[in-house]
Amino acid sequence: MSAPAGLSVACQVNGVEVHIEPSAGSISPFGVYTFQQGDDVLPIPLGNGWSGFLVAEPEGGVGVSVVLDCANWKPSRGSGILVTADADTDTDTDTDGAGPSASARLARIATETARKAAGKFGCTAEPGSTISTVDSRSTTARKSADRAEGTCAGTRSRSRVRETAARTAPVEFCVLGDELRLMASYGPFANTAETRHDGAYGGFDKRSGLRGGTAWGTATCTGAQGMGLYTVSPPEGSERRFDSQPLTPREWQDLRQFAERSAARPPLLAARPALRCRYSRVRYLTSSQISRITAAIRMSHSHHAMGPPAPEWVP
Repeated sequence: MSAPAGLSVACQVNGVEVHIEPSAGSISPFGVYTFQQGDDVLPIPLGNGWSGFLVAEPEGGVGVSVVLDCANWKPSRGSGILVTADADTDTDTDTDGAGPSASARLARIATETARKAAGKFGCTAEPGSTISTVDSRSTTARKSADRAEGTCAGTRSRSRVRETAARTAPVEFCVLGDELRLMASYGPFANTAETRHDGAYGGFDKRSGLRGGTAWGTATCTGAQGMGLYTVSPPEGSERRFDSQPLTPREWQDLRQFAERSAARPPLLAARPALRCRYSRVRYLTSSQISRITAAIRMSHSHHAMGPPAPEWVP
């Protein structure tokens, strides 16, 4: 990849650590974030036309990640710019571990850094507006599924859910009860070693499938979004494995609608609004394939077999 010279930099100013790099070349975009393993903290979408999120740790740390799409950069150039800002903050002003003013201030540091980097390195972008507040209330409370209007809207497999606002972000979550976590990730966050697998599709070797405690689908996306990866998995520490306790049809349907809603979410301030991904091409298992896999698992258990035969995936 031939990213602009000098784009990959890191600096620390007044206790804030800032990293700037090409979005397509990021090695570990999750950094010190832990939300991909548990659901006690969820990434909060920034809004204001930015593709980014904020993570407020209960211990007081707060981090912000922003992906800025560069319309004139091909993947070989880096596709876009990824900016991450981390800081330690006070813990007595907000139940999420970082005061709202401190969170908004860090969000402004990250987004303005991305804006300035785009100008310096010739990135043709459509940055969002200045962030004055970041609403973290949606990350703390569970609600009835039929009242969900954010990332869990339309889910039906659990009566209680935990969600964030439905805004464009490179990582989105929906927590179903205490048993399942739906996750959508894009661009640098979809192509990362944190998936713990090897393959061309967000670390997996197929466009969609089921393996152990994870089921996934993918979509083709625009610009720095690159690819969409949509997964469902139990929280860390759960003993559930989908090859022995298969997903129900309703759980599969929750993954499907979660993926399609996320893929169809357009940037808020884009001059030419468009789908972020071709959601009609989100790859997931069909109803007939789900039924065949479930039947094969049950049959294998009745014969004390090691596991079900390899299923046929969507091409």
